[in-house]
Amino acid sequence: MKTLKKLNVICSLLLLTLISTAPVSAVPQNNIISEQNTAQSNKLIEKQLHWSQLEYQASKFGFSVKSKIKLVSLPTAQSNAMLIKPEPEHAVASISKNNYYMTLHTQLLGRDLQTMVWFDPADVRALQRVHLETGTRKNEYKAYRFTQNGTFMIRKKPKAEEVGLPHENWTNIDREYSRLTHKPPNLFMAEPASLFYIVSVADLTEPGDSIELPMLSRGRLIRVKLTVEKQKTYRTDYTKKQPTEDSEVKKDIEALEISIRARPLNDPNEHYNLKLAGLKGDLHFIIDKEIHIPLELNGNMKILGTVRFKLKHVVVR
Repeated sequence: MKTLKKLNVICSLLLLTLISTAPVSAVPQNNIISEQNTAQSNKLIEKQLHWSQLEYQASKFGFSVKSKIKLVSLPTAQSNAMLIKPEPEHAVASISKNNYYMTLHTQLLGRDLQTMVWFDPADVRALQRVHLETGTRKNEYKAYRFTQNGTFMIRKKPKAEEVGLPHENWTNIDREYSRLTHKPPNLFMAEPASLFYIVSVADLTEPGDSIELPMLSRGRLIRVKLTVEKQKTYRTDYTKKQPTEDSEVKKDIEALEISIRARPLNDPNEHYNLKLAGLKGDLHFIIDKEIHIPLELNGNMKILGTVRFKLKHVVVR
């Protein structure tokens, strides 16, 4: 009997060893969505999106700052043709029939900032990001193609004789692969510029509602939490542009104030200063409770302090 028990124990140990060392078959990336990405996608309601273009303006101390956002839906095949091929790395792929192409253009204090983002609406996973800054302070172009392990980046700067020329003519070019050591497998990252889209489609309707998403910001993997802090009456003052006519929207409406807070994924106790449209620090959106249009974005800006970007024009879908 003792011999039989020993044999059973040995067989059990051998079975566990075989299970733990058995090779795992590869699964196509398009079929992989982590539980976390699935959970966040369930909180994104694309039919809530009511805009295709937003224009904001802020004024303080005699300075005027403008920001313009455009959002276009493209068939996946068409958007894929616009993306960098980061071979031999495996690029993040879309799981939807259509992707969004967003442009964010901000002009402030002698700087011209343009950000272009391609993302999947299903879970707002970023596919590619391009950032172009020109002006008296800096001239730089950066393109990031998101990969399974990090990013593939192309950086361009003008030589002295190329300053003032379009970035397509800049010849000081570097290429670099960056690995994110703290990135969990199958975790897809969003891009901060897509927050204008996220606050418009997220299932955030009452104070206390929240959603968390992983994002990549300035080379760091962070966790961004959007929380409805309160509901309040808000006075609107913007132009609504439609195919048939334009109309002025000046009225009191019920609005939701949403805080945006970020922390590094590998250090949840550390506060992270997220940057968006030239603003940073404690960012807050104010959205129309009924139609979810972002009415205001406020945060801190160097020299000017607290700045409030208020909606001036919206093109509705």
